[in-house]
Amino acid sequence: MLVKLQRRMMSTQWLKERLTHVHNSTQSTVALVVDKSEIDSLDFLGHLKQSKEFKQDLAMSKSYWFYSPETLKRFLLVQHQEPKKDAKPEDIRSGIRQLAVKTCQELQSKKSDDVEIILSEKIHQDHLGVFTNSFYLSNYEFTHKTAPQQKEEDKKEEEEVDERTKKHTKKIGKFNIQHPAIQDALNSEDYKVWEASAKATELARNLANTRGSVADPDYMEAEVRKVVEGKKNVADFRVIKGQELVDLGMNLFYNVGKGATSEPRCIVVKYLGNPENPDNVDVALVGKGITFDTGGLNLKPTGSMEDMYQDKGGACAVIGALQATLELGLKKNVIFAMAFAENSIDNKSYKPSDILKSMKGLTVEIGNTDAEGRLVLADTFTYVQKEFKPKKLIDLATLTGAIMVALGNETAGLFSNDDDFAQEIIKTSKESFEKTWHMPITDEAREAIKGSVGDISNSGKTRWGGSSKAAAFLERFIDKDVKWVHLDIAGAAGVAGAKAPLCPDANGFGTQTLINYLYKTQNK
Repeated sequence: MLVKLQRRMMSTQWLKERLTHVHNSTQSTVALVVDKSEIDSLDFLGHLKQSKEFKQDLAMSKSYWFYSPETLKRFLLVQHQEPKKDAKPEDIRSGIRQLAVKTCQELQSKKSDDVEIILSEKIHQDHLGVFTNSFYLSNYEFTHKTAPQQKEEDKKEEEEVDERTKKHTKKIGKFNIQHPAIQDALNSEDYKVWEASAKATELARNLANTRGSVADPDYMEAEVRKVVEGKKNVADFRVIKGQELVDLGMNLFYNVGKGATSEPRCIVVKYLGNPENPDNVDVALVGKGITFDTGGLNLKPTGSMEDMYQDKGGACAVIGALQATLELGLKKNVIFAMAFAENSIDNKSYKPSDILKSMKGLTVEIGNTDAEGRLVLADTFTYVQKEFKPKKLIDLATLTGAIMVALGNETAGLFSNDDDFAQEIIKTSKESFEKTWHMPITDEAREAIKGSVGDISNSGKTRWGGSSKAAAFLERFIDKDVKWVHLDIAGAAGVAGAKAPLCPDANGFGTQTLINYLYKTQNK
């Protein structure tokens, strides 16, 4: 008991010293994150420590704003409940994640722009990466709002102006996290992965949320080039676009984007993290990148087209994973492939009932021009497997509305030809707080995609089981002995009414799962 009391005093002493130092040396807003057991040791609470109702309110709201009696500066107190000894690791991480969300949201509510976050040692060093990741992503905001002009009658003497009134966005401009073991954490591989994953997800969100008239295939190519520019371990960078797609037999891909002014293109990056075996490619990551989907001549109606700038979410997740892989220097040979096209309308657009020959040689009936994502993926699969021969392939695509009917807005459908590989991805997605659910590719779905005058149809014979039919279509383009996982991220990639650390509109779903998988399976 005496040892516990001494440790608690040492812990709270460090907290008080850091709080005093920050208040005296900076203008930053301070957030103090403490364990429930440390409340009674915090001198600045004064008489409130004796208040039963204060402790009840703190337990309910988890946070409280104070004003220092010494400096008169505001600071935030956030209460953390140390987990029970028998708590599951995933529950502990989830609790830390929500603690970061709460801290961020409270600071945003005061329009804080420069923040010091002081964490109790009761938050284990191993969980600092989760906290940082969650805080970073909770602080995300995609906005093009401009600052409102100040009305003449609202102007005050300069010394009276609260700078926060000039701030028109919620994002905290600068934050720093302090913890007794923060330096050790910063040097750990796990922390670096959580931090890199947050930045990679931010990139994926920014790209996916950029609107279609800006983020066309030309723009997306330029963004990929920025990511790889000057980076080591990039062994190959290829762009196959326009007529080059036709010359290679990638007719499915080309036809989807041939009606747009910006040419369709397949971008492939070969990353060599294991240069001793350059021809041994562990995995290929393939992302659907429809930069805007009108539906083509099977035009989408009003209410279904407006957010189709997000239809490139799969490719954006792959770009994010590429950035993190380069930053972390992961020891694994990986192919990153992005299939960019705009499904637009023009007199050159492909048409319903067209019969197109794929790069693999299969003929495809176009039952619906709005089932375009599987077409660009199919030819990309063939190209990647032919050129690089990966052992495994993971694709991500905002592919079907049917997966939302089946699983809702927060869970991606996972389809696979290998149960062990499927379970591996499910595990890494769970660790990354990205929900997936193993879905079947049924014989009924395989039968339904058979064509009447072509080998297969991109829409099938029936409207039912749409996500399974799409997976059955893609399955036809996976080579023998290649282990494959298909993630249908429609819904999960853009959660309506999202709660932090997710964000409204495109949220970068899948990025962290890919990074976690590559990190956990690298050649150490």
